[in-house]
Order: sequence, then structure tokens, then C-alpha cells
Amino acid sequence: MSDGNLTNVVETGGSAFTMGYENVNRLNFQIAGSVRFTYTYDASGLKRYEDAPSGRTTIIWDGTDYLQGRN
Repeated sequence: MSDGNLTNVVETGGSAFTMGYENVNRLNFQIAGSVRFTYTYDASGLKRYEDAPSGRTTIIWDGTDYLQGRN
């Protein structure tokens, strides 16, 4: 763990995940197998975008919870 953040996970079936964080402890990227996902936050610290090899997903926030993502 880095700065108290979980950085590596290996599931029972052998799937491995690696996570990295910004200096304010927000998830910056996640690698699942060989696929990298990166995350972008707005000025309020809310996650707004997930970028993957398949494209960008916009993450919808309703003021209390993340509702869905839209490509």
C-alpha cells in the first residue's frame, strides 16, 4: 500500500489489478490484466471521466450518488 491506498489486488481466480493515486489520494488509474483505465476528476473532486482503450465514458453525478456512465 502507498500512503494507505490499496495498490495491488490478486483475486482467487488469478486476475490481477494495479491501482495508482494522485497526490490527494484519488484513484488515478487502474490496470486490469493488460487494460489500463484512467480517471479524471472535476474541481470539486468528483470523478467525471473514465478513459479506456475502448474510449471515454462520462460519469454522471446527481448530487448524492454516481448514477451511470455514458459513452
